[in-house]
Amino acid sequence: MTNRNRIDSTAETLRIAAGAKEGVEPPAHVALDETELPFFRSVIAERPAADWQGHDLEAAAMLARAMAGVARMQAALFLEPVTVEGKINPLKQLLAEHRTMVMQLRRSLGLHALGA
Repeated sequence: MTNRNRIDSTAETLRIAAGAKEGVEPPAHVALDETELPFFRSVIAERPAADWQGHDLEAAAMLARAMAGVARMQAALFLEPVTVEGKINPLKQLLAEHRTMVMQLRRSLGLHALGA
């Protein structure tokens, strides 16, 4: 996790204000569809816009994809039986893996500790 500048400094206040005017977009090489973009916006809103750069934006886009995947799988699993041919529905395991990926990406971005 990167060290944060003190928010009460004039330079940091100006940096954050300048970044807030710019919209944070996913990197061009990480295409997100219309179901994933709301998750990306939600993730980006967890930090000041000026703090998002490079690799963090890639990880935020991957996190948005994983979060959208969890939402899709939860909706599908709601409509399917818990067991398929006497075994636990494989979608349930896939959902657990995606939830784990979401938590790992949040930790990687340092989002798990924000607001605490």
